[in-house]
Amino acid sequence: MAEYRGLIREQTVNARLMAVAADLYQRIGEPDSARVLLEQAYRIEPSGVFLYLLGTLELAAKRYAEAVSRFEEARRYAPDNPPLLFDLSRAHALAGDRERARYYADRLAALNPNYPGLAEWRAMLGTLQD
Repeated sequence: MAEYRGLIREQTVNARLMAVAADLYQRIGEPDSARVLLEQAYRIEPSGVFLYLLGTLELAAKRYAEAVSRFEEARRYAPDNPPLLFDLSRAHALAGDRERARYYADRLAALNPNYPGLAEWRAMLGTLQD
């Protein structure tokens, strides 16, 4: 990480480098440091990828409303991205909005019916009470 911190100090506008370092921070159990770098990367180079990664951090931290917000923003860049739709469905369900969770699961099923874990997820959504 020391090497990456040094590289980031030298390349202050290299968003991709920040994303790699953020991934490493996440892997070593420092999600707050990862979040800071991803937010900085997004300010430098706005993209759905950075928003999606921020959403996954929020989802892992059980900040479901924030995850939904990040994922919804990411949809502006890639409205039919399968991993995004799957995680957006999960985030909505965990935030208590089963209707939106089903909507995104159904949207994903229309685009990619064989998406890994989708059949089980849709079955689980069908058994959840609103």
